[in-house]
Amino acid sequence: MSAADKPVLERSRPRVSVLDFTVDQIVARLAERLRGQVDEAWLFGSVPLGKAGPWSDLDVVVVTRSERPFIERPLDFPQVFELGVPVDLLVYTPEEFAALSESASGFWKGFRQSRQRIV
Repeated sequence: MSAADKPVLERSRPRVSVLDFTVDQIVARLAERLRGQVDEAWLFGSVPLGKAGPWSDLDVVVVTRSERPFIERPLDFPQVFELGVPVDLLVYTPEEFAALSESASGFWKGFRQSRQRIV
């Protein structure tokens, strides 16, 4: 297949992509930014599965105490968004994570199958 035959998103790519880093490099950079600030942190999804493309983001779950509403919790971690690649950050309290991590939903099944511990 020639380059012109590939879908547009495969022919283009952002200036910096998750493909520019190994999974170990990504985990190390996230660990630097989260260690000592959270109870747990996990990378999951296409990156640890080796299925990421040039437009993929980093899917990250953080477990920490918080009084904020769920939708506002990522605001406590601006350093995670400074990696130079898109990040989808989900922040759960320890109680929420314990209850949800055993869920039979497709999201949590996928999480369990692809997760890689950061912290």
